[in-house]
Amino acid sequence: MKLALGGAQFGMAYGATNTAGQPDPAVVAAILDRASAAGIDLIDTAPAYGSSEAVIGAQPAAQDFRVVTKTPAGNALLEDPDGLETRLRHSLAQLGRDRLEGLLFHNADVLLSPGGETLFTRAEALREAGLVARIGVSVYDAEQIRAVLARHAPQIVQLPMNVLDQRLIRSGVLDELAARGIELHVRSAFLQGVLLADPAALPGRFDDLRPHLTRWRHLVAEAGLTPAAAALGFLRSLPQVERIVVGVQDADQLDELIAAHDSPVPLPDFSALSLEDPQLVDPRHWRAA
Repeated sequence: MKLALGGAQFGMAYGATNTAGQPDPAVVAAILDRASAAGIDLIDTAPAYGSSEAVIGAQPAAQDFRVVTKTPAGNALLEDPDGLETRLRHSLAQLGRDRLEGLLFHNADVLLSPGGETLFTRAEALREAGLVARIGVSVYDAEQIRAVLARHAPQIVQLPMNVLDQRLIRSGVLDELAARGIELHVRSAFLQGVLLADPAALPGRFDDLRPHLTRWRHLVAEAGLTPAAAALGFLRSLPQVERIVVGVQDADQLDELIAAHDSPVPLPDFSALSLEDPQLVDPRHWRAA
């Protein structure tokens, strides 16, 4: 089971196609129960995800999961390195735990700034103190990954990848991470839900992406697959990928993704779908609704 639960939806209305908003605690409880029954054992969250850490910590069923959280998303740690331990202990308290599976630097650029070495050294000290099992980093592109690896030795790297965004495959980064023994967690498997949506129903800000989404849907239909099965199958087929972080809005949606994850149908060649333009595949560049 490569799926991991994304905690962003637990604490905020997250995702470009999210129309349901933040789920209530009963829905979160049902999601956790279904996930545990299916063999999912990891939750990815962050202080930046609204009330996510507190929501997870309030759920008794969450104790069956390992948790990866992140540092604050901004640059404040550069001015206050002591805040790293303070923030981690706050996350532990919110989550109701003594130890986390992973702590990722949410803003990789802090590790590339003056003082970044000090921050990573302090993070390693927290690992050695037993507060967290592994230290990692959340990144966006090959340039950022390689710059981090030139200075630091993370044990986990989380990055965006999907059938339209194959830039990190083509760059050789996945093989570089595997050669270093770094665990790879993938986010944006569905491009914030856009890969699962009807292209014709998307708002105007997706006009430039719409032809590529239509092509994707045609290829998936010809292969007799659902979009979810095709998107997850593409990532599952990559041996370097350890975890695929997915967010869901309810337990039924999770059931659909579990079934899609386990789908044995052979996949078509998706290489021709790859886009290089970050304006299309990086949600940070998408126009506001």
